[in-house]
Amino acid sequence: MSKAPCLDQGTFHVRHKRCESCIFGKRSPISHDSLEDRLKRIEATGGYQECHSFTMRHGHDRTGPGVACRGFFDTQTTLVTLLARMLNNVIFVDDDGQPVRGG
Repeated sequence: MSKAPCLDQGTFHVRHKRCESCIFGKRSPISHDSLEDRLKRIEATGGYQECHSFTMRHGHDRTGPGVACRGFFDTQTTLVTLLARMLNNVIFVDDDGQPVRGG
C-alpha cells in the first residue's frame, strides 16, 4: 500500500497487465479478509496498491515513480484512480517501468 509515489509529473503509473499472483485475482496469495483489510487502509489514507511483483523485482528504493497494481486499477475506484482516469493521466508500464502502448 502506498500514498502517491506512482504519480510522476501528474501521471499515474500502472503495470500493463496483472501478474500471475495478483492479490485481486483467483491465485491471490492473501486471504479475502486480508485483502479487505488492506483495501480499508488504502481507502482511509487515499493511497493505492503497489504492484507487488514490480516492487519485488525493483525494490522500494529504485529511482522513479512506483507502479500501481493493475488488478487494483481495474477493480477499485479511489480518488487517485478516478482522477487519473478523468484527467487521462494513466501510463501503463512494463516490468522495467517503460511505457507500453495500449495498456
